[in-house]
Amino acid sequence: MAKATVEYKNGKKIVTYPNGEKQEYSKGNLKTAKDMFLKQRQKIDENIALIDDDLAKMVV
Repeated sequence: MAKATVEYKNGKKIVTYPNGEKQEYSKGNLKTAKDMFLKQRQKIDENIALIDDDLAKMVV
């Protein structure tokens, strides 16, 4: 199975897929994606804490 190739040029990340399709990502794009994932991680951590609290209260 062919893999995508990644190169860094002119301040951009360029991904070339086996079918020839190319996608470019700027530093701003990557920072925005990182911020989105960090927010999702925070929400997941909050939900895990709530579940842990519920489990601690369920003493049998």
